[in-house]
Amino acid sequence: MARLTFDGNWRVFVVDTVVDIAAPTVAEIGAGTEITSFIPKNGLAVSNAPNMVDTGDLSTQYDSEVMGTYKVNASLTILLDDTTDTASDEFQTHGSASHLVILPYKGTGDVAAADVVHVLPMETGKAVPNGTAANERQTADVPIAVTDEPSFYGAVAA
Repeated sequence: MARLTFDGNWRVFVVDTVVDIAAPTVAEIGAGTEITSFIPKNGLAVSNAPNMVDTGDLSTQYDSEVMGTYKVNASLTILLDDTTDTASDEFQTHGSASHLVILPYKGTGDVAAADVVHVLPMETGKAVPNGTAANERQTADVPIAVTDEPSFYGAVAA
């Protein structure tokens, strides 16, 4: 089994309408905007943020916990382009609702049924350009709120 890198293997889309986040269709993803080439190599982060429930009591010095609720955090940095700012155009309205669709094993080729997919229902803030830096490409950070429980390792439907 090959251990894949992120580089060249992930594709990322912003999709307005997804009826079933565990199985978005080829057509739904095709109606979205691919932003993969606008994301720097370290520009997308998705992480689990669990909350713990304290279960300790006075009978022991150990402070025990169990898993409580959880949420998923996401952050996105995009590259700014001087001609066709496709990615930036997607993030000009504060509070815009859509879906972040990630195909983690589909570096090239057409999106097809049975492709593995992660879907995060999201609301985005306005893309704000980052400060200047020598020898750096221009970027903007996009605030993301994951608005509902996401789906990881779903399958694209036909």
